[in-house]
Amino acid sequence: MVNYGATPTVNPSAFMQLAAMNAMMANMLAAQTSLTPGAPPSYPPPAAAGAPFSFPAMPAVSPAPVNKPVLHPNGGALDTAAEKTAKKEQILAEKVAIEMANIRKIFRKQGREGAPTVNVYDPTFHYIYEVPTAAVTHLPPAKLNITRLVLCRSYHPSEPHRCLQQHLCKFVHVDCDLTTVPAQPIHVNYTYRALANCTYSRLPEGEVLEIPSESGKEEMTAMPSDHLLITRGSVWWYRKLHPEYTAVVDDKVFEVKTPETPAPSRRCVNYDHGCVCSDGHHCAYLHFITVDDTLSAPFRRKIQASAATYEEMNKPAEEEGEKDTAPPLEHVWLRAAKADVMGDSPEGTYFYLPPGGMTLTKVDKSAVVGEIPGAEESGGVSEASQQS
Repeated sequence: MVNYGATPTVNPSAFMQLAAMNAMMANMLAAQTSLTPGAPPSYPPPAAAGAPFSFPAMPAVSPAPVNKPVLHPNGGALDTAAEKTAKKEQILAEKVAIEMANIRKIFRKQGREGAPTVNVYDPTFHYIYEVPTAAVTHLPPAKLNITRLVLCRSYHPSEPHRCLQQHLCKFVHVDCDLTTVPAQPIHVNYTYRALANCTYSRLPEGEVLEIPSESGKEEMTAMPSDHLLITRGSVWWYRKLHPEYTAVVDDKVFEVKTPETPAPSRRCVNYDHGCVCSDGHHCAYLHFITVDDTLSAPFRRKIQASAATYEEMNKPAEEEGEKDTAPPLEHVWLRAAKADVMGDSPEGTYFYLPPGGMTLTKVDKSAVVGEIPGAEESGGVSEASQQS
């Protein structure tokens, strides 16, 4: 029978043996881990020869970088700055080569290949600049059939990318200082929707002038003075009524010396029939403007020429009883552009320019017999007729 209330008896020898074994195990563990008996363990344990818990020393040199291509979020590797610059230069060189080829093609087509200068209109059509051909960096594409070369308002040599159209631009890009090239004032014959749309300098209003109705006609017509552009001829006429009158052109005083016997008041043939007077305000004759309030656009280029048909101009000499009077086939036939920078021209209308002549003659396409020589090769009104 077990007595649970009795005090247990302890064998002293067994207890001493157990304590000795515990002390021996603690000493062995302390020797292996370099731990001081009774001290709390540290982490990581200090390195010791042959100690299983020592860590190897890490090298001081950082690992070599791994070159991986930088990928675009949409896929594909991104080019470096040098590669981007090289690509831009290559694209620019290709565009310049295309432009130079286009310029040579247009100059060759117009018969001006090798010419030192080319005539270019300013955007306001107040002047014609004689620009060196070497300074022309862009011409309108030949397929646009541009009849007159006009400077681009947006392009500037110091900022060539200001023109957003670049190689498709309908205007001319030049790399030169226009203040250093010869400039000739001009007047272009327009029909305006209102007098306020005219950008040329005009005479003051309040007077009426009796002049021939058309160039070379004897019929007289009354024209108000504010419909006259300032020219030498108009200033001479106006000073008969106002001797102290001082003309101002482009915000500058226009010095005009009145001759003792001024020319009679006559209309300018080049301005009326050729649509352009290359003398501008220096012309000795009169330049009248036409106002038509039914126009949808602010202005429209006026094309006026004597009526004639293809058969009349090419009638055989035997039928007329004369010899060598029919125009030869090498006479110039020019097709009006479908879209023109100076106004609208009817598609399918042709103009006849005799050799050495300055007057265009309108020809109805329906009256043309057969193919018109050179009609498809020409891009519009020739330069000779533009400057008449």
